[in-house]
Amino acid sequence: MRLAADRGSSTGQNGYAVCLMNGQGVTKDVTAAARYFLRAAYQGNPEAQVSYGLCLLTGDGVARDAATAARYFRLSAGQGNPTGMLLYGRCLMNGEGVAKDALAGRRYLEAAAQCGL
Repeated sequence: MRLAADRGSSTGQNGYAVCLMNGQGVTKDVTAAARYFLRAAYQGNPEAQVSYGLCLLTGDGVARDAATAARYFRLSAGQGNPTGMLLYGRCLMNGEGVAKDALAGRRYLEAAAQCGL
């Protein structure tokens, strides 16, 4: 998986980042995981956008930045990713990294629920 990640595959980068984040088959390294999530997120991978957003929200491997986390959740949601919808909706409901907007937040949460979350 690392070979695919290092060759620029966003799927490989995301998968390798998950391994790094959890210490699966490699030494756990949350900082390196965040870097690989970012690379994949930058290429438009919606799962990586969620994962990098979570890194930003929790401070795992990067400095905490709720506004940038919300932006990555919104990007993922815009691609139809249910988890991105859920997390962006939560940001909107709580005013976390974005202006509080309960109506818009509810729409994102309902969209996520319609996808089965």
